[in-house]
Amino acid sequence: MILLDSDISSFGDYLIFVDESGDHNLGASIDKDFPVFVLMFLVVNKHEYTDKIVPAFQKLKLKYWGHDQVIFHEREIRKKTGYFKLFDQYPSVKHSFYDDLNEVMGTLNYHLFPVLIDKKKHQQKYTAPEHPYHLALEFGMERVHRFLKSKQQVGNKISVVFESRGLKEDKELAVAFTERCSSCVGYVNLYKINYQLVFASKLSNSTGLQMADLTARPYGLNYLKPEQTNQAVDIFKSKIVVSKQFP
Repeated sequence: MILLDSDISSFGDYLIFVDESGDHNLGASIDKDFPVFVLMFLVVNKHEYTDKIVPAFQKLKLKYWGHDQVIFHEREIRKKTGYFKLFDQYPSVKHSFYDDLNEVMGTLNYHLFPVLIDKKKHQQKYTAPEHPYHLALEFGMERVHRFLKSKQQVGNKISVVFESRGLKEDKELAVAFTERCSSCVGYVNLYKINYQLVFASKLSNSTGLQMADLTARPYGLNYLKPEQTNQAVDIFKSKIVVSKQFP
């Protein structure tokens, strides 16, 4: 594809990264330990992303592993698997890494729009409950769109980056995005923000997707166990612009 000057000049000032925690299963297959679905929308200014956020994550990876091919997956960090096995051998390294990661997540400038679906309540409330992922997608993009409109992004092209979940799943998501998000508040037709879907491989090492992943599960756990100390949420809660918990 050849990009014209007019195409490049219409790129917006922000990027959107979307990642989930929990599955979207309903019925008897609801996970008893994590009966919620969280879709985290991370919105970041491109200059902040390229000049500060990506370098900060790269420096962190180089400091502890000597290269930048490490992907920060919340589950692997928590379970101490893959590159994070060293935490079992060197507890002091683990504590130092967490301190550095917390500082990075707390000081960088980004915006969070979490959507949480309580699947049990959702199922009990409706005779034909909607697909949790699609419902969360609609709620999240509605809020993200209002934020971008306030940042004078009308008329711009904004990329929305999702982690690829497979060819079939990606196609279904693209259809759901077009059907739901074009009608939430009249995005495409009324406000003229052109959202471009981008599907990134799990191995793409996208800093934005890693940040969304690092924040999604802690947000869900904070809902399930509000009385429990949640250091991760304490660190990034100031980044939450608006959240939605449903129903």
